[in-house]
Amino acid sequence: MVHSTIQEQATGTGTDGQTWTNKDGLVLLLSRPETEDEEKVMVKLPNVYKSILEAPRQINPLWETVKDTDQWIAEKLGLGKAAKKFAEIEIPLLCSAMLPNSSEQPLRAMLEWMSWVIFFDDRYDRGDFEGKPIEAAHDIIETLAILDDDHPIIPVEENVLRHIYQCVWKRISENAPPAERARFKRVDRDYMIGLLYQDKLLGKRNTALTPEEYLSFRRKTVGVRTTVLFAEWDVNLTAKIPPHIMDHPSVVVFKELSVDIISLCNDLLSSAKDIPYGEASNMVVVLLKQGFPLQEAMDKTGDMILERYKQWEQAVRELPKWGEEIDANVARLIQAYADVCWGNLYWSYHTRRYLGKDREMARETGMVSFFVKDIRKIQQSTQKVEEVKKVEEEAEKVEETREGYCSIV
Repeated sequence: MVHSTIQEQATGTGTDGQTWTNKDGLVLLLSRPETEDEEKVMVKLPNVYKSILEAPRQINPLWETVKDTDQWIAEKLGLGKAAKKFAEIEIPLLCSAMLPNSSEQPLRAMLEWMSWVIFFDDRYDRGDFEGKPIEAAHDIIETLAILDDDHPIIPVEENVLRHIYQCVWKRISENAPPAERARFKRVDRDYMIGLLYQDKLLGKRNTALTPEEYLSFRRKTVGVRTTVLFAEWDVNLTAKIPPHIMDHPSVVVFKELSVDIISLCNDLLSSAKDIPYGEASNMVVVLLKQGFPLQEAMDKTGDMILERYKQWEQAVRELPKWGEEIDANVARLIQAYADVCWGNLYWSYHTRRYLGKDREMARETGMVSFFVKDIRKIQQSTQKVEEVKKVEEEAEKVEETREGYCSIV
């Protein structure tokens, strides 16, 4: 894939300094909202740099080499003046922290996919496909068709996101082992179909889920399984772990725990961004809707992460023995999964997209600010939902009493 002959697609228009849109309806949140005169409340972020994430990792030394992807994406999408703020999202840092030991091809493929997915995903969260399941399904069908190797080349001016996705798939299909290519097709398909499930479930912002219900649907809609695949690709370039070992429940459990850990860490660190934008797909928001105070919602989310560390440690103790060579390679794979989790957490404390101006304060003190009006809005909407439920329950009781009376008469 070449990073040249790039055409400007659209002039980005930042509506408030925190968002970017273009004429095609693409939306990107560049940063959490910053309003100086709004009342704020400070809360303490739980410390989840423990257990498997306690030891610091190196950042991949290829970081500087692959940073040109920021410019490539900015030019493809025509970010214009928003390119500087897009760079402050620090996607090259995210991928280089997640894959600290990776060679260039898996790292660059991950970076290109990650750069694509934040635009793709934001279309379903708050962009032009929000609340439009038919249009969304059509877009997903067209995007997944790109994974057919004989798909025609998509010009950048025809559909820029599909063009970028085709570039990503070209790199993967030319460089990844066959098993990882097949796995990419499967997990990215599941992720995109999961977005339709998310739209159906959270189309109404007042949908009240239990934490268990939320996690169950979150696993279907988050792209973490694709993220983890790039780590598997890098390990298996040399380890070549047999498929029956890769798919063994004792190994798969670490991938599933990685999905939960990354999802919950994202929810924890991105909640200060998600809440002002009305994002319902966040465990902190789910707990707020359950009636928990903000600090307690943060703490409970942290406890869920720590519980998964314990499950991870137990799974390590219960690993079967397959022989010295395979055992060593499985250990490398498990470490790679943990590195992906660590890299995500490390990046979350550094990106403007999540913490905005609170980044340095969060790293030094663990404190982060929330707008009081946004927390009150969730609490008030929750109270209204409860009031409606009570009215409905009372109406049902009245109807049951009336029917019982009529049957007697």
